[in-house]
Amino acid sequence: MGFFNKLFHHETEKTTEKYIYITDMVCQNCAEHVTQSLKAIPGVHKVNVNLTKGQAKVKIADSVCDDTLFKAVVNAGYTVTKISLQPKE
Repeated sequence: MGFFNKLFHHETEKTTEKYIYITDMVCQNCAEHVTQSLKAIPGVHKVNVNLTKGQAKVKIADSVCDDTLFKAVVNAGYTVTKISLQPKE
């Protein structure tokens, strides 16, 4: 891969937005802990945790599987109830 391809690789990489529904988050520190756990995964480009909704919206490379997201949140000490391509209505 050439220099410019490496520099701009993230723009050509296929990405997906997913919603992770999480219980047991009770404070902003919990939300930050989940955020950092998800950001540590290679291929996770953006994380937005909403404490009130109990959800994390992530923009990820298509190569990142649900199991990896699940394990990151569970290893941070929280419970995942669902991972979806759609937000809750």
